[in-house]
Amino acid sequence: MTQATSLLDDSVRERLLTRVPPPVTVEVDRTQILWFADGIGDGNALWNDERAARRSRYGGLVAPPTFTRLLLFMAVPPGQAHSLLPASVRVDAGTEWEYFVPIRAGDRITVSSRNKDVFEKTGRAGPLAFVIAETEFVNQFDELAVRMKSTVIHMNASGGASPQGSGDGAGKSSGGSSGGSSGGAAGAARRPAWDDIEEGYELPPAVWETSTQDIVKYASAGRDFYQIHYDDAFARRAGLPGVIMHGGLKAARLGKLVTDWLGEDGDLLKFGCQHRGMDFPGSHKVCAGKVVRKYTDGGRKLLDLDLRHEDESGAVTAPAWAAVSLP
Repeated sequence: MTQATSLLDDSVRERLLTRVPPPVTVEVDRTQILWFADGIGDGNALWNDERAARRSRYGGLVAPPTFTRLLLFMAVPPGQAHSLLPASVRVDAGTEWEYFVPIRAGDRITVSSRNKDVFEKTGRAGPLAFVIAETEFVNQFDELAVRMKSTVIHMNASGGASPQGSGDGAGKSSGGSSGGSSGGAAGAARRPAWDDIEEGYELPPAVWETSTQDIVKYASAGRDFYQIHYDDAFARRAGLPGVIMHGGLKAARLGKLVTDWLGEDGDLLKFGCQHRGMDFPGSHKVCAGKVVRKYTDGGRKLLDLDLRHEDESGAVTAPAWAAVSLP
């Protein structure tokens, strides 16, 4: 089959940039939070144990860092941009989050999303169409809770090629810092204080073993049912080597690495994850990170983190970063 010389023309680009879906309000209930936490393998008491969460400074259950991906899929069905492009497959290239107030069980969240940029590049697999969307999540008090920027690559993959800047990843905890609940509400050990941390400090790594069941659990919890993540025949017809893992699950594992380490008293302010290589079920992955900057701003004690998701060969398939505050 002859590869298309382009996936994107001016008329499609204009439609993608001007078509703005209406805001949709969704109600967050405790079951959604519990199912999502279970789907990403995150036992943090703040989003699992209502009694413990009530004793925390939040006063009740709050959502994990990447929970907004579920809310986006509930409000804006995926694949709308893909339907306008002559591409056989779409892949998650990465997501960035900025956090303002927690999302809580019982919140009514209005989801407003629009495409901010659309462009094309040429990769090893041929033309790649990038669609970058920005979404805001506003609660019932008109407070901006989270701002999220997502990048999706649309392409015609062939022969198992993996474009630069694309791919997906996931895993199941097998130890390290990722086993069990975390946070002050769970009675975890005292976290490092900001004054005790130096640049170069390594976060305790987490090792994850993966399975197809883990992928199915995340698909259900996150409402991400794209067949490339569980239907091997579909994935191969789309030009992929086989089933690949959700980028959203890989990002969730890295987010868990950070929130496990922060504990209840720390705050995740910003978080971003890029997907640079495909990850497959059946092998172990490692989530790790270190402090690269220690500073103060407006009286807050802040740290910048470099994070990474490694495959079984040690290759970094998802570089990530975070900005956090500690007491």
